[in-house]
Amino acid sequence: MKTTVTIFTKMMKKISLLFLFSILSLNLFCQINWTKHPDNPVLTPGSPGEWDEASVYYPQVIYHNSTYHLWYQGSRTDTTRIGHATSPDGITWTKDANNPVLDVGPDGAWDDQSAYFGSVLLVDDVFHMWYNGDTTNWGEDMNKIVHATSPDGITWTKDPNNPVLTTGPSGSWDDTWIYDCNVVYRTVSTGQRIP
Repeated sequence: MKTTVTIFTKMMKKISLLFLFSILSLNLFCQINWTKHPDNPVLTPGSPGEWDEASVYYPQVIYHNSTYHLWYQGSRTDTTRIGHATSPDGITWTKDANNPVLDVGPDGAWDDQSAYFGSVLLVDDVFHMWYNGDTTNWGEDMNKIVHATSPDGITWTKDPNNPVLTTGPSGSWDDTWIYDCNVVYRTVSTGQRIP
C-alpha cells in the first residue's frame, strides 16, 4: 500500500509541475501586448474592376526564404477567390501579378462559386492549402473543404480527390456548414514522444 501511495504522490507532483510549467509558459512566451501599426491597413482592396475590389480579408502568412508570403481572400460581387502577396518586412506588401492565385472551378465543380478561408502550410518544400469551396448547385452539399498543392505558393494544383471533407448527414451537428478550417502540422525528431 505504501508503494502505491508513493508512486501516486510522485506522479501527482510531476503532473502538478507540468501543469505549472504549462501555465508559466503561456504567460512567458505568448505575445499579450499588441500595438497596431500606424500605417494600417497594410493590404487594401484592389482598384475598381479588379478581382479583389470589394474586399481583402482572412490573411494567412508564412515566412519562407527571407520573405513573408500572405494568402488572402478577395472578392468582387458575389465570388470570392484567393490571392497572394509578398513582403520583406510584413508591413509593405506587393500583390502577385498572377492574382487570384487560386480561382474558382468551372461551372458544376465543387468550388464553382467561391474559394475562400485558405489555410496554408509548407511541408517538405511543398505548399499545401485547405480551403472552402462553394458551389452554385443549391440542391447539393454546397460547402466543402478542398485541398490544393503548389511548389511556389503561386501556381496551385487542385487535388483530384477533392473534396476532402463535406458536411455530415442530415440531422448531424455539421449537416449545414463546414468552413474556416485551420490545419496544424507537427514534426518530431527521431526519439521524441508526441504527447
